[in-house]
Amino acid sequence: MFLVLKKLTLPYSFELWHLCLITTLPKIIGGFFLTFYYSAQNMGVPWESDFNNLAPFKISPAFVGHVRDFGLAFSTYPVFFATAAAYSMFFGGICLMTGFFTRIASSLIFLVMLVTLLFREYDYTWSYIPTFTFLSVSILGLWFGSGRFGLDYVIAKKMNWL
Repeated sequence: MFLVLKKLTLPYSFELWHLCLITTLPKIIGGFFLTFYYSAQNMGVPWESDFNNLAPFKISPAFVGHVRDFGLAFSTYPVFFATAAAYSMFFGGICLMTGFFTRIASSLIFLVMLVTLLFREYDYTWSYIPTFTFLSVSILGLWFGSGRFGLDYVIAKKMNWL
C-alpha cells in the first residue's frame, strides 16, 4: 500500500525551475477556477452562501437535474453522481492548487470532465471550452504530478524519495 501511495504522489521534476513553473501554473489557475467559480455553480460553498441560496456543501437541485438528464445509471442515482462530481471538482481544485495528491485529484477531475463531454447534450454553444480546458489540465496533472512547486514534492523530499 505504501509503495502505491509513493508511486501516485511522487512528482516529476524538471532540472530547470522555469519548466516546472510552466507545468504548474495551469494547474494552479485551473484549480482556482474549479474551486472558486465552477463549484459555486453546482453546490453551496462557504464563501458564496448567497449565490445559490444553499447551505455550505449542499448540492444544487439544478445540478442534480442536469446529471439526471445524462441517462443510463446517472438517471437512476443522480444525487450520488452529482455529489461525487461536485466534491471532486471542489476538493480536486484545492488539491491542484496546493499540489497535494495531484495525480489522484487529477484522475477524479478527468473522469468528471470525460463523463460531461460524453453524456451532456450538445447545445451548439461555446460552453464545452471550460470542460476541454479542465480535461487538459487534469491530463497535465496526471502526467507530471505536482512538480517542484507543490506539497507532494515537499513530502517526497522529507521522506527521502527524491
